[in-house]
Amino acid sequence: MKGKIFNYNSKEVNIMFNRDTPIIEILCSCPQAQAILKRHGMNCSNCLGANLEIIGSGAKTHEINVEELLKELNDCAEKQRK
Repeated sequence: MKGKIFNYNSKEVNIMFNRDTPIIEILCSCPQAQAILKRHGMNCSNCLGANLEIIGSGAKTHEINVEELLKELNDCAEKQRK
């Protein structure tokens, strides 16, 4: 997947989420994502759709600004990487 680099030996992880990132991937990649999504009105950890849906369509369904949400999620992933 573009923008995603994993090197588990050096703990170097570079994750950039975009509109097409599956919600389940976000939840699995960034432990704090659940709290961020919930704060934005998306209780994805309790929804079966999280396994199938991408963040762009989920944000649209919940009438959430996807760009703001992605910025917060990517900022969180970046902090986790450091």
